[in-house]
Amino acid sequence: MSSILSDIKESMYEYEVLTAQQLGIIHSYEAGKNSIYPLISKLYKNDEIRKVNVPAIGRGSKAYFLTLKAARKAAEARQEEHLFKEKDWESAPGSILNILMTNQFFCEIIRHSREIPESGLSDWIGRRSLAHRYAIEYEDKKEEKKAKSHRMHGYGVFYHEGLKRLIHLEVFTGNETMPVMQDKLESHYHTMKLNLQDTTKALLLVIYLGSKTGERALKIWNKITQQDGKAPYFAVAHFEEIVTEGVFAPLWLHGIDKIKASILDMPGVKQHSYQLEDMIGKQKKIKFKFKTIKGFEDLDKMNIQDATDNKEIEHVEGYQENVGTKEEKDIEEGQDMQGVKDKQAMKDDEDVKGMKDKQAMKDNSKKGNTEESNDEIYFS
Repeated sequence: MSSILSDIKESMYEYEVLTAQQLGIIHSYEAGKNSIYPLISKLYKNDEIRKVNVPAIGRGSKAYFLTLKAARKAAEARQEEHLFKEKDWESAPGSILNILMTNQFFCEIIRHSREIPESGLSDWIGRRSLAHRYAIEYEDKKEEKKAKSHRMHGYGVFYHEGLKRLIHLEVFTGNETMPVMQDKLESHYHTMKLNLQDTTKALLLVIYLGSKTGERALKIWNKITQQDGKAPYFAVAHFEEIVTEGVFAPLWLHGIDKIKASILDMPGVKQHSYQLEDMIGKQKKIKFKFKTIKGFEDLDKMNIQDATDNKEIEHVEGYQENVGTKEEKDIEEGQDMQGVKDKQAMKDDEDVKGMKDKQAMKDNSKKGNTEESNDEIYFS
């Protein structure tokens, strides 16, 4: 038990904030009998994780992140005390939607590669680790601060048919201005050129929300790299299309002509075959049966079963209210128990006071006090 709990905390430290479904995919847990929820509940009771509501992905939806104490211990275990910053863990991370979209993208790769022999995600690091890997020394502090704000959201190595794809990921939610998008893409371009030997075999992929975001990103990238014949391979895809059509579907737009491509056909570096145990989340081949929220859902077209009582529930497309499984509610109860006790105490006080007031009004009614009698009828 302690080993899997340590692994979960390690994932939460690296990827910052995760949904229960994402944790299940990474650690090969499924809904129902082998649910991830009891482990989440135990971590909460140990004061090692906290929850954050994420209405952007669905009403009632939530994700989890480490407490300051647990994050510090994780940093010590990784011998990264010199990189640890308390302010990063005092509350939920900023850009939470971007982080969750990043994590979902890599979880989709894990999930779909289970069906493909000798394919899988062999490496995946979060935005902080990636920033340290691609650290650049700046003399100008303003430039340094700007570069940190423009860091990529994630990096993964996907192996398929003798090639490993070096995936650098950026996320645009559709709220970014053109100058912001240009600054970020220029920063990524220069970072990759400085740190990679052969940039033509490296991928810079953008997942996005919004109807025009992808076209704008392609236009900006073509402008940045028009004089460079050895620029990284660049492609964009709408986030919701990825999760509805499949992450390996030929839906990634590439180049001026917006050619559609699949990740499976993108350039890569030659690599001898990996062992199964080297693939993240591929130790077990299981089907996930989670309630659906568009973009953060199980896309199995079969009926989805409730994780607690195995009753068939309807597969819902699009955003929906996440009413939660029994395990989620148990976590909620654990998190809110003190609040429940406080509310119950207040309710008991109000009930006692209300009973006294009603008794007083009844006594007044018997005395012929019609004004008090009318008040009792009005409030009852």
